[in-house]
Amino acid sequence: MVHWLKTGSVSKSKRKTTESNDPIHTQEMPSSITNISTENLKKLPQVSNTKFLVPGKIRKYSEEYLCHGFSFITIDNVAKPECVICGEILANSISRRIKDISYDIEETILKDINNSEMFSIQVDESTDVAQLAVLLVIARYIKQNESEEGLLLCHPLTGRTTGADIFHAIDSYFAEKKIKWSQCCGLSTDGGKSMSGCYSGLLARVKAVSPLIKWTHCCIHRQALASKPLPADLKDVLDDSCKVVNFIKSRHTNSRIFSLLCEDMGSLHKTLLLHTEVRWLSRGKVLTRLFELRHEVQMFFEDHPFRLSSKFNDHEWLQKLAYLSDVFLKLNNLNLTLQNSAVTIFQVNDKIESFVKNLEFWKTCIENNQPEIFEALHDFLSETDMNLSQGIKHQIVQHLNELKTAFAKYFPKCGKEDHWIMFPFSEIYFKSAVLSAREKEKLIELKTDSSFQAAFLEKKSLITFWANVKDEYPELSYKAFNILLPFTSSVLVERAFSSYTFIKNKYRNRLSVSSDLRVYLSSVEPDFKKLSASKQAQGSH
Repeated sequence: MVHWLKTGSVSKSKRKTTESNDPIHTQEMPSSITNISTENLKKLPQVSNTKFLVPGKIRKYSEEYLCHGFSFITIDNVAKPECVICGEILANSISRRIKDISYDIEETILKDINNSEMFSIQVDESTDVAQLAVLLVIARYIKQNESEEGLLLCHPLTGRTTGADIFHAIDSYFAEKKIKWSQCCGLSTDGGKSMSGCYSGLLARVKAVSPLIKWTHCCIHRQALASKPLPADLKDVLDDSCKVVNFIKSRHTNSRIFSLLCEDMGSLHKTLLLHTEVRWLSRGKVLTRLFELRHEVQMFFEDHPFRLSSKFNDHEWLQKLAYLSDVFLKLNNLNLTLQNSAVTIFQVNDKIESFVKNLEFWKTCIENNQPEIFEALHDFLSETDMNLSQGIKHQIVQHLNELKTAFAKYFPKCGKEDHWIMFPFSEIYFKSAVLSAREKEKLIELKTDSSFQAAFLEKKSLITFWANVKDEYPELSYKAFNILLPFTSSVLVERAFSSYTFIKNKYRNRLSVSSDLRVYLSSVEPDFKKLSASKQAQGSH
């Protein structure tokens, strides 16, 4: 019964030889198979030229396999063998088990979302190794008074990737799974036109079916955009640094020689890092590593005709490199703090406000000849017994001013009208709260409830606290969820795409990943007892 797996056509002589040597084929076929009537055989599909599409092989189907009780069925344009008696579809057992587990996890998540008062989503699309556009949707919902996140949808976009296509894919899934758009309180995306377009993007189409939904432009993407401005001279230093790294890293001989040089000099690192524009932390890491290995690079370029080799003997150029490594390291630290998926909108605003104030402080320090706030720059100046020139001071101050302007553009100041959610027992934020008279009355009752005040001091998160008071103060809880539940970034889908590329790589580029990805990412425990009960045990074990 397993010879349909043979590659290529099966000749009668080969089949007879094989069957005579195979103990399985020396037995009589069950009457239920051998006694298939001519009428029933005519009802079966004509499959003499059908091929089973299996990665790496083309497996042909022959009508002769009907005597073994196998027909075929086409699923997702792939022909798979099917038992004519029980209808069981035979393929990859592991793949079927993964799909069963994935379906169980999905059903659990959908049940939790429907039981939650509201939920939010973050959405992104990307292209995989097989040039297939993939849409990912991750949801956050409330379960047992805690917030949870889960993969809601992993869907291939076979055509275009416009806002209409993305919305149609999500809307169709919501309709199929009976998810209500009215329950969705937040949508987080990047700033691409297909996502954030106010006329034909995903945001516009979601607003049409759920007008009250709150859209959030990913704070990490905004931070990366705000970090872009650079004065011309400092931009030249960044470009020259990338060219130096590329010259060493892109040539295997140079890379090996540099590695040996670093080893001989007892360096902390043995290689430079390539700059990648799409990676958030790349610039800071590349510049920091280059500055740390500046002596090794200088040694490598000794008597070398490369046109940028003289830069590592130029102390002013090295001062600019030191400053860039310092300031991008600080930007990287800010970026990392925003990558925490549990960070709230209040924490994002606080971190950005703190960074902007630091920009002003750093500018004052540089103007007052106090460069110690930039560690690498300060150490280099001490090492070379030099002071910052007026030209470099001017460039640094200009850069810090440009950063401050950019952050003000991408992170406009927010009012304090919602801070009562974070400080429900504070008199200051009670006065600034934008609430109805009825809601303020309820907030006063909450403020004077000592049991809730004690619970607030012991809380694990703001969402947990407001979920605990939902039964007594539903109006306040609902307003709090509308602010706290929406994602502040799309970091979870970014991480999910990293997992996606790990699962589906160039060696498995025809893999359908949705089930595997859901199982890989999920924190939901599948109901293994139910799954096991639905399968027939192997009698021989």
